[in-house]
Amino acid sequence: MKLFKVKSLCRKFDDGVVGRFAITEVEAYWEPKDLVSHASKGRTKRTEVIYHSGGVVYVYLIYGMYWLLNFVTGTEEEASAVLIREVEDISGPGIKTGQIILW
Repeated sequence: MKLFKVKSLCRKFDDGVVGRFAITEVEAYWEPKDLVSHASKGRTKRTEVIYHSGGVVYVYLIYGMYWLLNFVTGTEEEASAVLIREVEDISGPGIKTGQIILW
């Protein structure tokens, strides 16, 4: 069994409420050769952001219903990122990533 430190994600909503979430599951993508990366089909307007230098946060919609939160982690042109797959409200039951959209 692998153990890891729990990291948290916070967001201040428009109404002033601050949500605090424990990141409980992530998925890492290295380079476009990684077939589960959304950059695996090549560089497009939609996937351009994953080719930026690490530190960029982006959210995109898949299947018209799921918002995915990602952090670019590689160097410029590398197309590497970490997807936040699951978070839990620190003060209550689990939530969906769509509730912590950053814009």
